[in-house]
Amino acid sequence: APPMLESWLAVETGGDKLLSLPARIDDRPMPPVTLVDTRNDRRIRSGVAIGRGLETFLKQALNDGGQAILFLNLRGHSPAVWCRACGQGMRCGACDVTLTWHRDRRAVVCHICDFEAQPPRECPGCGQVGLKLLGVGTQKLEEEVRKRFPEAKVLRMDSDSMRRPGSHDRALEQFRSGEAQILLGTQMIAKGLDFPNVTLVGVVDADTMLHQPDIRASERTFQLIAQVAGRTGRSERGGRVLVQSACPDDPAIRMACEHDYASFVSHELAHRRGTRTPPFTSLARVILRSPDERAVADTARGTAEVLRRLQPDPPSVWILGPAPAPISRMKNYYRFHMQLAAEGPEAIRDLWLSAASELPKHPSVELVIDVDPLNLR
Repeated sequence: APPMLESWLAVETGGDKLLSLPARIDDRPMPPVTLVDTRNDRRIRSGVAIGRGLETFLKQALNDGGQAILFLNLRGHSPAVWCRACGQGMRCGACDVTLTWHRDRRAVVCHICDFEAQPPRECPGCGQVGLKLLGVGTQKLEEEVRKRFPEAKVLRMDSDSMRRPGSHDRALEQFRSGEAQILLGTQMIAKGLDFPNVTLVGVVDADTMLHQPDIRASERTFQLIAQVAGRTGRSERGGRVLVQSACPDDPAIRMACEHDYASFVSHELAHRRGTRTPPFTSLARVILRSPDERAVADTARGTAEVLRRLQPDPPSVWILGPAPAPISRMKNYYRFHMQLAAEGPEAIRDLWLSAASELPKHPSVELVIDVDPLNLR
C-alpha cells in the first residue's frame, strides 16, 4: 500500500504510471488514530507494555464483541539482560548483539546466530548477582495481556510460536472464526489480513525500527504503522487505532497516524535529496568479513585507498568509510563495510572494474558487494 520511495520517484519522473485506489471498499473511512506519548505514561515508564489508553480501548473493543490486533516488532520476552552494578548488557559471544531472554525456552538467545544458553546468576563482567530484564517483546506482551484480560483468548504470532507446519494457518483460522479475541505479534500480522470484526489495532511500540542505523528506518516505520492500521475498520462496524510512541513528533510516526503518505513522501524525499542517498543516488555497499579482525580492518582500509586513488578528477563516486559494520561481528566474523554512492550505477561499476586488479587480498577475508542494499546492518 505505501510504495517504496524509489517507486514513487519513478512516477514523478515519468518512468512509471501511478494507479491509485483513492477510497476503501464501500467508501469506508480510514480508522481514526490516537497517538499516545508514552513519556507521559508512568505505567509504560515502569516497564509494562500496555498503557492506560490502550487498556481502555481494549476493554471497550472486547465488551462490544469486537476483536483486537496488537503489533510489536520485537520477539522474545525481554530484549536485554542488564547488570545493575556495572551497567553492561549480556552479549552474544559470536555476534555483536545483546541476548534476548526467551521465557518459553528458559534461555537467553541470539537473534543472529541462534546461540542459546541458560542465563547466569552473576554478571559475566563484574560478578555481581541480580541481572535485570529490560524491555518488552511479544512473549512479555502476551503474558501481560493474559493477566489483564483473563476472559479473552489470546494468540501470539511470531517466528517463535509459528515454527510447526501449518501453525500460521491454524492461528489465523482461530482468529477468523472468533475463537480468539486478541491477536498479537510481529510484522507477520501487519499486512495482508482481512478480519471484518477487528475494531481495534494497537501499535504497542512504534519506535522499534525508527532508530536503526539505516537510511530506510523512517520509511519502514511509516510503512509498518500504515499497514497495521489498515487491519481495522474493514466492515460497517468501523474501527480505531492507538499508537504508543516515545517519539510522537517524528514525521514518520505523526504522518502515518494522519494517513498522510503524500506529506511523508515529500518530507522524506527532501531529506534524501539533501543527504545524497537513494533514490537520488545509486548505492553499492562493500562488506568485508573475516575471523581475523586486524586482517579485515587492514584489507578494508587498503580497498578504500585503492578506490580513492583511482577516482577520476573530479571524483564521480562518493566513498564513505571504511568503518565497522553496525553489527561489527556476526557468527564469529568481524565485519567492515564502505558505501559507494554516485549519480548512476555506471560510475560505481567503472571505478570498481578499474580497481579490481589492484585491490588487496587476504586469504581469510571475504568480500561481498550489495548493490542497492535494502538494509545496512
